[in-house]
Formats: sequence, C-alpha cells, structure tokens
Amino acid sequence: MFESLWTSYRTIVFGATGYFDFTRQGFEKGQKTFTVGALDVNLSGKTVLVTGANSGLGLAAATQFARRGANVHILCRNEARGKAARDSIAAETKSSAVFLEVVDVASVKDVKRFVSTWKKPVDVLVNNAGILPNERSETQEGLESTFATNTLGTYTLTTLLLPFLQKSSDPRVVNVTSGGAFNKGLDVSDVNYTIPAASTFNGSLVYAQTKRQQIEMTEYWAAKYPAIRWYSMHPGWADTPGVQSSIPGFYNAMKTRLRTPDQGADTIVWASIAEEAKLIRNGALLFDRKEVAQHVPLGGTTAKPGDVDKLMQICEGYLKSIN
Repeated sequence: MFESLWTSYRTIVFGATGYFDFTRQGFEKGQKTFTVGALDVNLSGKTVLVTGANSGLGLAAATQFARRGANVHILCRNEARGKAARDSIAAETKSSAVFLEVVDVASVKDVKRFVSTWKKPVDVLVNNAGILPNERSETQEGLESTFATNTLGTYTLTTLLLPFLQKSSDPRVVNVTSGGAFNKGLDVSDVNYTIPAASTFNGSLVYAQTKRQQIEMTEYWAAKYPAIRWYSMHPGWADTPGVQSSIPGFYNAMKTRLRTPDQGADTIVWASIAEEAKLIRNGALLFDRKEVAQHVPLGGTTAKPGDVDKLMQICEGYLKSIN
C-alpha cells in the first residue's frame, strides 16, 4: 500500500513536469536560453560511435555529428536498417565518413566480438540503443531483453571501449536515459525479472528501472574515471518509432505535442561536442542543455547504500562469464 502511494506520487509529479517541459513547446521555450553558436564545432578527425542509430534520436544525433565532419560509426543490430540509415546520413550530409557496424548491444558476446576488432581512439560514445517491450523475453544469452539491451549493453560496450576513450584528448560518454527514471528507485534484487510471472511483466516499469540504472552507472563512472566526461540525458517526449510502437496510447494522445527527433537529440549533441558542456558537473543528468535533479523530491528514488556497487558487480559478472 505504502509503495503504491509513492508510485502514484512520482507518476503525478513526473507527469505534471513532463506535460509542461518535455513537450515540443517546452523545448522551444528552453531553446531561447541556449548559447548561440555552441554547436558550431568542427569535428574533422574526431571519431564518434552511436548505438541504435538506424532511427529516432540515434539517427538524428549521428546525422548532426556527420554534418560537422566527424567519422561516425553507427552501431545497429539489423544490417538492412543500418545500411539504409548509413546511406541516408551520407546523402543528407554529403559525408564519406559514415560507417555501419553491425552489432547487437544486447549480446555480451557480440559486443566483445565488435570491440576485439576496434583500433582507433574514441572521442565520443553515445549509448542510445534501447527497447521497451510490453512482454518479457530473453536474449540468446538467457537475460531479460530490456536489461540486456539498455543496461548491460551500455555497461559492456562502455567498459570494453574505455582504453580507446582514454586515448582521446577530450573523451565524452553520453548515456541516453528517460524521464521515466523518475518513476523508479534503483532495485538490484532481480535485474532479470525472474520473480514476477510473465503475465505480470510491466514493460514500462522495467524500462524505467533500466533508465534509472543508466543514471546511476553514469555517476559511478564519472567518479571512477574523472578524465572522461560522463553525462546521462533525457530527451523529453520525442516522436520516434520506438514511442509509436511501444506506447501507442501515449503517442496517440500526445503526438501533436511531441518533440522532433532533432529536438530530442539536441542535448546529446551538445553534451558530446560543446565546450561549455564541460562546465557542467561530471556525471550529471542533463535536460535541454542544463543539469537537472536526478530524483523527484520525496520520490524514494535515491539508491540505497551499496546498491550501485552491486549493480556494477552484477554487470561485471555477466561481462566476465559470457564468452
């Protein structure tokens, strides 16, 4: 009963805040405070990796990086969709430095395969790939798919690329989270959701939990590797294929107020390349180019002592045991 009341409170606060700030109109209002020219950056010679870049926010961000001259590697699970995205970015930006990497970030084994062939320094890593399934499913490695993609995929790729990030003169990692994280506190008791029966699986809440995990991981990494700039960000409510397919009721109710993919991706790009972004506290959660609180007041989302360490240990265990 007590927990359900807190859940209702968080949902009400998140919903009220989101309705005014997370919409397209909220972006247009916030945009008035953006520094003119902050994104006027030449990225020639820089290497940027973006996961989940075949559509939505990832595609929008990758296009912006390519437009500024970066060597852009888009990491996509589906080869056909990845090729279409690569060709679209190249055609729109006239760039010959857009590369497709076919890799499934939900698979520890596949991420290891990909990184084993990587040679170059990495200047920017954008962990954008994410899923919100409405029914529980498992990967071929036996892990719940949402956790495997959103959390473990982020952990595995980032951890294995650390040596290449450390070779950059200005390395940055941006983890794309969600305002849904305000609805969940960190829970490491059952990351694979094996306790609830499949019929009671709540995809939205599981997704929110993985988004909370990404925020906590970002803070952890910022403390452990301060020479790298670490940010988590949430894009507001953006019109993406994922939103349309995963939460159609929300999409149909809000589609006239949703942000464009470019608006949703704006802070991804800003955090990745803008000089002024480095003035923000390392490990911060960003929204519309500003640091925002990671927790709803009185929302019960602050992690219990030791739980973040436990989450990282769980992820490291999977990284070491899956080959």
